[in-house]
Amino acid sequence: MPKAKREDRIQEVLEIVDLSDKRKQFRDKARLLGSFAMPFMFLILFGSGMSGAMQSMLGGNSGGPLADFDFVEFMFPGIICRFK
Repeated sequence: MPKAKREDRIQEVLEIVDLSDKRKQFRDKARLLGSFAMPFMFLILFGSGMSGAMQSMLGGNSGGPLADFDFVEFMFPGIICRFK
């Protein structure tokens, strides 16, 4: 089998598995709720807990170059991309 044809077939199989997984996720309410709640829980826990530690590590107390670094703003785009 030519390499290009094999790669196309692999892509088809991956899309089928992905579609199947998405269907299962939307049918199972607990799994659906968990997939939306978990990232926001991490945002709240790590955002509030790690924000102070990150600020002190980056020189926030001494007016360093990253004094206005906000850990929650750093994490939020990654959490949103997770829902893609």
